Amino acid sequence: MAPDPIAGLTFGSELRRRRIEAELSQGELAKRVNYSKSHLSKIEAGVKRPSDMLAKLCDRELGASGALMETIQEPTASTQPEPIDLAEVLILGTVDGRLDLTGYPRRTVLAAGATALASWAIIPASDRSGGADAALATFRTTFAELRRLGQKTDPGIVGQVLIASTNALVGLANGTPPATRRAALRLASRYAEYTGWMAQEKGNNDAARWWTNHAVELANQGGDRELASYALVRHAELAMYDDDSITVIGLARQVQRNPGSSRVHSFAAQREAQGHAMAHNERDSRRALERAAEWMVRAAREEPAEPALGSVNMTDPVAFATGWCLHDLGQLEHASDILARELDGLPVAAHRARARYGARLALSLAGAGEIDQACAVADPVLARIGAIDSATIRQDLKQLRRTLTRWHSHGPVRQIMPRLTEALRTNTNGYA
Repeated sequence: MAPDPIAGLTFGSELRRRRIEAELSQGELAKRVNYSKSHLSKIEAGVKRPSDMLAKLCDRELGASGALMETIQEPTASTQPEPIDLAEVLILGTVDGRLDLTGYPRRTVLAAGATALASWAIIPASDRSGGADAALATFRTTFAELRRLGQKTDPGIVGQVLIASTNALVGLANGTPPATRRAALRLASRYAEYTGWMAQEKGNNDAARWWTNHAVELANQGGDRELASYALVRHAELAMYDDDSITVIGLARQVQRNPGSSRVHSFAAQREAQGHAMAHNERDSRRALERAAEWMVRAAREEPAEPALGSVNMTDPVAFATGWCLHDLGQLEHASDILARELDGLPVAAHRARARYGARLALSLAGAGEIDQACAVADPVLARIGAIDSATIRQDLKQLRRTLTRWHSHGPVRQIMPRLTEALRTNTNGYA
């Protein structure tokens, strides 16, 4: 049998060849796969090994039909993973009004957002292992607090703390024993994933995708393959807010075909159901919701990941997804009943979650002609939106404003419309 010509190629050289054939610059391909140009340059030069997620994205964008994936050589069991280089930390921001990645020295980043942890950047590696476990315990507690803070305040502000903490955790991982290193990187991946969610809430979907992909890289280095599946769920959610039902369904189905936890499979089935509802396919939407419910029951019997992936505020995420789907399917009264019931069960302190589903409930009520109730439900949402500054909630509020203009002379509508218009203004703190 003739030798397979692909087997002798490296991923970097094959990526460069296919990119040039496709007449794409490094910058253009980097934008399509939501990675930095400098990162792709290192991949093509063979300096860095690509993550599975990056390899899949490049394979898809270049139409390689799996050929690029075949060039990745898995490391042997005896191979030690390379420490992640923190000489330069990438921070997403804007330059002249456009999204860009800027490199900052490690110590500068730590000093800016995690001063108490900056000593990890300068303490010799041999002296780190003793306090690493105690530091990780503090980071876990801090992550839970940041999640609670993310429910109450501007996501741009929370995001900057998350970015600094993610980089500090990676710095902690370097030079520590293997078990501690893996634990630090897994926790860093959770910080990075939540950073992506805060970026999405701030309206920066490019940053959201970048941080989600970065989270997968960190998780893989920490020996956690679960986050790669959940990342596809997050990408499906981003596509949902872009009104791309085909991508939503495709990504969600891909997750369900692969091994993974029941919790992640349930979230994937929920996204699939929402994708079908967007396409007005009630039968497949309900079937996906049934699978989501079955998997969530199984998830209750499995040992949960720590920290848990996905929302921790909803007692029944499938019920919320059901109400969301019924709204998109035009069954507004049924959607309102479910959303109202589930909204009452959310923690009082979960301001972001309550505002999100409150906005969706108000939209369902308005569509059903229950204008007074819609305005009453929207009132606490508008009271919170200035503090939590959510781009995703604003999408529903924009639809609500368009719906309510049909009743512009109605008393409650006249009263709420100025506040609704003000709520649609974007806060520019943190992420641009």
